[in-house]
Amino acid sequence: MKKLLLILLTLFIFGGCYSAGDISDTEAVQAVSVLEDDAAKNGFTFLKDAVPEKERDFTLMVYLNGSDLESKYACATRDLQEMYSSGFNSENLNVIVLTGGTSYWNNDTISSDTEIYKVTNKGIVKLVSLGKISVLNPELMTNFIDYCSKAFPAKKNGFVFWNHGGGTIHGYGMDQLYKDQSMSVPQIIKAFDNSVLKNKKLEFVGFDSCLMATIEIADSMQPYANYLIASEETEPGYGWDYGFLKTISENPNLTGAEIGKEIVTKYVAFYEDSSQDATLSTIDLSKMNELNANFEKFMNLAYDSIQNGDFNKIAKARKGTKSFGYSGENSGSYDIVDIKHLAQKMQSMYPEESKNLIKSIDETVVYKENNSIVSNSNGLSTYIPYLDKDIAEYSLQIYKSLKKYPQFNNFLNSYTKELLSKEAPDYSEEIAEIQPEVNDDSDISINLAPEMLDYINEINLTIWSKYEDDYYIMLGSSSNVDIAEDGKINTAFDGYWAELGGQRACFYEYENYDGTVKYSTPAVLNGEEVDIFAIFNEKYPDGKIIGALPVSESRVASKYMLPIEKGDKLQLQYYVQLFVENEEDLAKYDYASTWVDGDEFTVGDDFKIEIVPVDGQYLYGFWIEDVYADRYYTNFIEITY
Repeated sequence: MKKLLLILLTLFIFGGCYSAGDISDTEAVQAVSVLEDDAAKNGFTFLKDAVPEKERDFTLMVYLNGSDLESKYACATRDLQEMYSSGFNSENLNVIVLTGGTSYWNNDTISSDTEIYKVTNKGIVKLVSLGKISVLNPELMTNFIDYCSKAFPAKKNGFVFWNHGGGTIHGYGMDQLYKDQSMSVPQIIKAFDNSVLKNKKLEFVGFDSCLMATIEIADSMQPYANYLIASEETEPGYGWDYGFLKTISENPNLTGAEIGKEIVTKYVAFYEDSSQDATLSTIDLSKMNELNANFEKFMNLAYDSIQNGDFNKIAKARKGTKSFGYSGENSGSYDIVDIKHLAQKMQSMYPEESKNLIKSIDETVVYKENNSIVSNSNGLSTYIPYLDKDIAEYSLQIYKSLKKYPQFNNFLNSYTKELLSKEAPDYSEEIAEIQPEVNDDSDISINLAPEMLDYINEINLTIWSKYEDDYYIMLGSSSNVDIAEDGKINTAFDGYWAELGGQRACFYEYENYDGTVKYSTPAVLNGEEVDIFAIFNEKYPDGKIIGALPVSESRVASKYMLPIEKGDKLQLQYYVQLFVENEEDLAKYDYASTWVDGDEFTVGDDFKIEIVPVDGQYLYGFWIEDVYADRYYTNFIEITY
């Protein structure tokens, strides 16, 4: 059996949403109150005009911010169809939806204005048209909540945020009509605090959005809801399964925890065979005070460790902790980490405090699930910068505005100051002199000074193929290396690599844990920049391509995984680097490094990954990442096949 440096993949086609036509009977669409002027200018008068219906058991408010998820992929239309097709009993349950945020709706009913609809088991009925206003306006959200509470009174209420998400730092939503806007966590708090929810808690608040199961968001929702339902990881394009509406209408006494279990179970089960990461958790917000106290004690010790010169230990634990929100080489990282896994990584440093924090998380996260390709997702996350250092200082200012967790704030400031320190040890020259060696078995190895290992977080083998002149293409990286205590680093390569559609392909490993290896490949699909995602594990021994994720238009995470289908136009992208022995030779060349697009080809029936023998000139070396997330290359060895 061949030894493969990067174990690769076969094609899997998956799409998050599909196009749809008319979603309601035209005769059923009734304009109850239409405002000609923008709602903000008109003082949100629709709230005054609201006439209460009879009280029901439950009212669910859905903030359906369509954005590109609707205009490009009809995701919001699909979920509306799912809602009214769920078979829920409208005598027991009100479903009230605010629509907006998108340039185009893929149905014949909803306009590009911001509007409010009631969902019934026969379709949707328009209640209010609000004109042109951003759905990310906190005042609009406040008035929508108050309107629903007044016009559709119920014993219990729930609220769902539908759209993109970016976690604690980047907040909720992307309004396609108002560029570069999102709703920050303080703005969400303001919208809730100015509403009737200040006096009557929701049974649950849910985020059908990416990356929103953070401790900061959970604590922010505590005054306004009993439970939070959210995902630590990015959500696939389909989002939640709204079949849970029938369950609510048939069981009016369900608690938020029981509703959450229903939502979580349906959601994760749906994605088990898709090979897209799926996590969802239900969080008991009444347990947040104890969790907060244990979190602060734990992070205060981490702060003390940095002050005492143990930054390396903290940085190594941070690097080894499960991260969420990786969006490919084109988009980068959100630096969101699982809190329980972090505590487990640091348990030897703070045994008692780690134990207490883990116990609090287990008690607060009353129900969670993830599909089989996700590891170490325990229900609650937080922000600790690492890979995305360029915005670390900006992110700290955002975090500071939350006015939460003073001990954790101290830790973040101290940790980030050290992470960005210009006085950090620089091993670049020493590492650049390290020369890889090849033995008779074609194993490639280097030797590091043992003391250097204290400053190193990760070591990857990199492979480069000849491009032109003295330029080489980086084909990818692999963490499949053995690191000995004496500093010897060893890996194996047998001269085989992967092609995608007959083209040599770049595969960047971004996660390797518990038998599952994940990769991304930069590309252009039908003129749109994407990252192609793929996995290899025991279930898919030959590998599986998941789909292509568009490069995010904003700092909120992309959610819709594009299928790769016959007839699509595809260009693979390559990182090109100049390799010369003498620095004075650089002046002879136009550039030192760049990204280039490969030849465009049409996806056909035989589109697949093939492992083939390499042919031509190749360079092999290692990149070494230190505890400051800086990467250095060793020297390279050249092999011609």
